[in-house]
Amino acid sequence: MTPSPLRDIAQHVKLASRALARASTAQRNSALTHMATQLRAQQQLILTANAQDVLAAKERGLDDAFIDRLTLSQARIEAMASAIEEVALLPDPIGGVDSMWQRPNGLMVGKKR
Repeated sequence: MTPSPLRDIAQHVKLASRALARASTAQRNSALTHMATQLRAQQQLILTANAQDVLAAKERGLDDAFIDRLTLSQARIEAMASAIEEVALLPDPIGGVDSMWQRPNGLMVGKKR
């Protein structure tokens, strides 16, 4: 199988997701905040690359609804950044106990995230 940039990116994302799973709440929230900051900082680069993607989609004759979902704007990028910041403000679900009960033999059983 030949190496591809997407495969390399996917492998990096997989490794990063494992590191984030072991990170503290503060570290994960910091990563989210950094992502929102970088979306805003790299907005022009993102919009330029997106314009190329939209043009390619139109040239391939893809559906207008698909092209609309593909098309980014300053407002859409800001909405993404704001949504990421909102996630950082939510309580951290990792490690939380959803439910706990005691078995007749005294063993405690629970569902943990």
